[in-house]
Amino acid sequence: MRTRVGKAPGRPLVRFTPKGIRFRAEAVFAGKSDRHVREFLTRAFALQEVEAVTLFPGQTKIDVELRASALAVRAWRKLGALLRGASAPDSSVRERIVSQISGLGLEELAPGVPVRVGRHGGALTIWRVRQLAADRLRISHPALRRRRDLSHRLRFELSALHGVEAHSTNPLTGAISVRFDPNLLEGDRLIAALEKAWPRLLSGLEPPLSPRKLVAAGGLLTLAATAQFFRPALRPFAVLGIALYGLPNVIAAARQLSRGEVGLPMLYSTGMAFMLWSGMPFSSAVMAVFMQSWPRLSQKAAQRVDRELFGNSRRRFVWARLRQNDGAEIRIDVDRLEEGDIVLLRAGEYAPVDGIVSEGFAAVDEDMLTGVMGAIDKAPGDRVFASTFLRAGFLALRVCRAGGRSANNAIAERLPYGVIPHLPSSAEVERIANRNAKPALALAAFALVATRTPRTAQAVIRPDYATAPRLSAQLSTVIGVGEALRQGVFFRAPSALDRLLGTNVYVFDDSAGLDRGRVAVADICAAGDIDRLEILKLATAAFAKRGDARARALRAESAHRRIELPKLLRRRRLAGAIRFEDSIGRLIEVATTSYIDLAGLAVHESLATSLAAADINLDPARDPRDADLRPLWVARTGEALGAVSFERREPGVLSAIEALRLRNPKARFIYLSGSPQDVAQFVASRAGIETAIGGLDPDAKARTIRDISRRAVWIGDGAAAASRPSMAASTISISIGGAPTLLDDAADIVLLHQELSDILTIRQLAQAHLARLRADYRTVYAANLLGAAGGFILGFGSLQAGLASNFGTGLVLSARWNDLKCLARASERRDIARLTAPTEELEYEQREMIGLGADDAAINFPDLIEQAPVTDGV
Repeated sequence: MRTRVGKAPGRPLVRFTPKGIRFRAEAVFAGKSDRHVREFLTRAFALQEVEAVTLFPGQTKIDVELRASALAVRAWRKLGALLRGASAPDSSVRERIVSQISGLGLEELAPGVPVRVGRHGGALTIWRVRQLAADRLRISHPALRRRRDLSHRLRFELSALHGVEAHSTNPLTGAISVRFDPNLLEGDRLIAALEKAWPRLLSGLEPPLSPRKLVAAGGLLTLAATAQFFRPALRPFAVLGIALYGLPNVIAAARQLSRGEVGLPMLYSTGMAFMLWSGMPFSSAVMAVFMQSWPRLSQKAAQRVDRELFGNSRRRFVWARLRQNDGAEIRIDVDRLEEGDIVLLRAGEYAPVDGIVSEGFAAVDEDMLTGVMGAIDKAPGDRVFASTFLRAGFLALRVCRAGGRSANNAIAERLPYGVIPHLPSSAEVERIANRNAKPALALAAFALVATRTPRTAQAVIRPDYATAPRLSAQLSTVIGVGEALRQGVFFRAPSALDRLLGTNVYVFDDSAGLDRGRVAVADICAAGDIDRLEILKLATAAFAKRGDARARALRAESAHRRIELPKLLRRRRLAGAIRFEDSIGRLIEVATTSYIDLAGLAVHESLATSLAAADINLDPARDPRDADLRPLWVARTGEALGAVSFERREPGVLSAIEALRLRNPKARFIYLSGSPQDVAQFVASRAGIETAIGGLDPDAKARTIRDISRRAVWIGDGAAAASRPSMAASTISISIGGAPTLLDDAADIVLLHQELSDILTIRQLAQAHLARLRADYRTVYAANLLGAAGGFILGFGSLQAGLASNFGTGLVLSARWNDLKCLARASERRDIARLTAPTEELEYEQREMIGLGADDAAINFPDLIEQAPVTDGV
């Protein structure tokens, strides 16, 4: 049924449809801005009967979908009154609708594309949503059918949302089914999070490699096989197709020759010339398919393990539990939090924001951020970071970074995904491959002259010198970055993993805190006739499988005293204590001062005397702000029997410098300071550094670094503004700022738990990376040599030589894929253990770098680093 509203010309033509109302309204789409569209949507959705609105900008047409129970004529009258201003929505309703519409990302959509805005629960969305079950949604959008990159980024966004368990895409409709945990994520909040993600969906990650070339190569392979083996009449067409496919290489070769260069394009062009001579296109088509397939397989391999490898770091939280002024708790979007808000956390939950403990007491796992295994006890005044896990206890956090900004987000933004740009090892791959083209062409010419047939010459030029090393450079870097994160080292610039290999000069800034001592056991107090070594034994046994500084100090002290640790029974982790039973079933607790105070445990009278003599206080408020120096108490059957205190002794970097000297005798260590020369020399000598230069301002430090070496590693506080000139003058910058200052840190590498001893770990990571690259080069060159030699000895042709070369590429990809899976499985096991055994701590493990040889001191620095730009990534 059609009807005109009013008699004046130009009024909208209205049509009542089975679902609602359709009408034209040129005024809504007038102008270049979307101001009128937003105002129309605000007034339309103020009407409860309106279920959805579809805008057709190109046709200036609007469809209003009504609820099934609504009467279209009555709804039209109400809507007309709202549009004319005869009635107005409630101010609170209007404010809520305006806020939701502003988050829809309408301005991000392509102009002229129809847009459907609908309700889902209490939220507005431009996604088409269907609730399949309480924990399952199906979402779609017309843009998903037109843009592969959009679908790819949407899957990535869904994988990062905390609470999403799985998702799958229907290739025919473009719809995505999402399964989520309703306890962690409501459907309304999931859709709202996707609305806010539109800028990242439209221009975020690089899209996956286009399949066009692979499809073209597959089609040519089918045509070439048919022409060469079944229908010879088709051979000219197959040869022509291969020639057209390889035309870009001919053009590139011509450009190289014009510059007096010979490289891979000339090698490929020569192969095509032999194909035209022989008229046998099949082997060329096979190689084309291989060269298009390997990069896609490599990309899929990395993406398949990305969620397990970097899932904790990419985790994005949608809501938080906010405590209001009246004490009530509400769920609020993380983006709506403000600094100073109080967020509540309970056992078994992840922290959604960075904050400072204002109330409560808890044990928090930080391994996903700092790599330190074992829960850390948190008390008022301590920092808690987003994505860390509350193993036991309860916390009230005062938000210190609002708007979803957190240290974890800073890491997520820099993690590799897809092709990693500016890698020196990737640039070196191209240089070496182009260098190999000359001898290959010369040998092919010799073979052609000697045999007067193209077969052997084709076998010589067919091996692929570039594909496997390209894959190796990318995948090995991903492995190195993932391994580093597992060790508590964050590579802001992944290319630093390559550039580390060419550095022998370590420059320590005075902001590096060289005078920060290593944590060691200071004193052991015991009650009455209790043996002090028994107290040490029980404390060490409780901390034996942890990775923090106090655990290392306890293990070192027990090893020095040759103490044999007992086996623990029924070990449990509580907030502030580790509880277990000894060999005869007595309850033992190794606890913090706060736990002793809150639990009201009795303190043996003789122990109190020992504590006073050792200056160890029972008041939690007097605990050191440095959590690594807080004393540990040992209680048995509800009575405190002893305590272990800690202190900092010789600089923690001392052992790392000694180890670096043993591994690399050419290494030089220099200390630059703004303090007077005598003070700088004293600090340097305590850390085992011979050269110290004092009295330098920030610019003078930068000039000194340039004078000392163009390939220096700078170590200091990367978040300090005064450090920027020195970082710019160095090849690599390493920051000890850690997680607290990560958002402001500009260094290439950040030590997340602020331990200078980790510079040894960084060197080991670089050596492991180099070992993987070398192993892959050996593999592919052995396969290429087999293919080329087979042409002279075994009569290999182009196809056999190419298959041998690609077999080597397959071995390289298989080895790196196995390394990625090993890392991913380790991360996945930790996540499963964390959630399935909430009272059991994750245990410290002696980790070995993937790909590191037995004698890493024998690894020399390769020539490839000489090609690295010294300012890349700084």
